[in-house]
Amino acid sequence: GFAQLDPGLALTRRGEDGAAVEEGAVAAVVEGPLAPMLSGERVALNLLQRLSGVATLARAFAERAAEGGPAAVTDTRKTTPGLRELERYAVRAGGARNHRDTLADGVLIKDNHLAAAARRGVSLEELVAAARREAPHTQRIEVEAADEASALRAIEAGADAVLLDNMAPAEMARVAAAAGGRALLEASGGIGLDAVREVAATGVHLISVGALTHSAPALDISLEVDPEGGGREAKRRAGRGRNETPGTAPGSLWTDRERARLRELLGEHPPAEAIRRFRREFPHRTTESVRYQIDNIRRGRVPRGGAP
Repeated sequence: GFAQLDPGLALTRRGEDGAAVEEGAVAAVVEGPLAPMLSGERVALNLLQRLSGVATLARAFAERAAEGGPAAVTDTRKTTPGLRELERYAVRAGGARNHRDTLADGVLIKDNHLAAAARRGVSLEELVAAARREAPHTQRIEVEAADEASALRAIEAGADAVLLDNMAPAEMARVAAAAGGRALLEASGGIGLDAVREVAATGVHLISVGALTHSAPALDISLEVDPEGGGREAKRRAGRGRNETPGTAPGSLWTDRERARLRELLGEHPPAEAIRRFRREFPHRTTESVRYQIDNIRRGRVPRGGAP
């Protein structure tokens, strides 16, 4: 955390992990020396944006699946190198579940294993029996199946679970009906938000979604510096600090030149384009800071440090 950079830095969370956050809300407050805070800003935001995106997508999948049936949504081992434990935690925070962490956590006989065994003249039944002999009694034996026939064959061979790979929902439903609870059924293979409700309604027990960790979009989160301390929201409610510029370093008041240039751009372009062009010329100014100045200009306010 920030305290590793400087013991004088303290972070206060405004909510628990997994809690919903409204757009524009303050998720946490960091207090302390500015230099070490800014040195850790990018790493902290990268992790927070990434993991919040994972949790958000996990929540969306879990809620959509619950509309179709009791099937649980799980992640896969398709995680970012070095971030697996964090991403798995984010999945749980979002309301989904974790699949196996490593290859040692379970026996999963996949298509490549079946093909290699067939080349050696080893049948599916023999492969399941061998796995049963060698694996600890606490481990589940799962077999991947690409169609209804191979799924039922795996169940007859004694598999504890069957991975239904890239099957249509109707075929999954037939397998679930024929299985009669004899094996745990896991649906997998490119299942998106638009299809997860229908898959959950087929009677499968698990729905594994690799996209939870390999394709989750990052949440838009930023760190804005309050030079006066105490929080901008409190100052605005109290009617104080109207002329301070949010998101700037101490003493970083707007100059007449900056305000004049912003006025020129607003006269030539729509606000969004004016902001983009202004920040290209003055990259130390945050988007929120520029918007605040535009608001000052429109309301005829005179910011401290120079005429409007």
